[in-house]
Amino acid sequence: MIQGTQAGRFEDRVVWVTGASSGIGAAAARRLAAEGATLVLSGRNVARLEAVVAACAALGADAQAVPCDVDDPQHAERVVAHSLEAHGRIDAAFLNAGAMSALGPIASLTLAAWDASLRTNLTSAFLAARALLPGFRGQGRGAVLFTSTYVGDTAALPGMAAYTAAKAGLAALARTLAAEGATDGIRANVLVPGG
Repeated sequence: MIQGTQAGRFEDRVVWVTGASSGIGAAAARRLAAEGATLVLSGRNVARLEAVVAACAALGADAQAVPCDVDDPQHAERVVAHSLEAHGRIDAAFLNAGAMSALGPIASLTLAAWDASLRTNLTSAFLAARALLPGFRGQGRGAVLFTSTYVGDTAALPGMAAYTAAKAGLAALARTLAAEGATDGIRANVLVPGG
């Protein structure tokens, strides 16, 4: 058992975790597994993702890997379709995937680098949230947790304009999603890890 877990807390809940092949996503997947969740795990690195699935299975969870790259505009629809086929629903999503990218001063930041950082860190989360909404509304509930960062919240660090703008955008996205989804029992929150 993982220290501090609450056995059965997520029993009978299907949870999708993006960026599940390493770091915070992998740790969250293991924690959710220990608390009884059925897991749909996505990430780019297939070998590491399968290792996380195996670790979750060892904790007694039903966990499945759906490898994908969040930069692919169709990733969310594929994962949601897989979960609906395999489990009939998704109850919650931890939209954790992201990458610290497009680093450098604003004066030398290219539009391509800016766009790529926003696509990975913000647009992918929007696409996932949008894909989840029909199912959440149909079941009358759902929860989304986005991973931001303290540099998108309170810090002003030179050379991180695209990354911090994207991560700060997640807070606005979460507030809007919560406001639009409240009458359908949909919640949205932001995790803000820091150093």
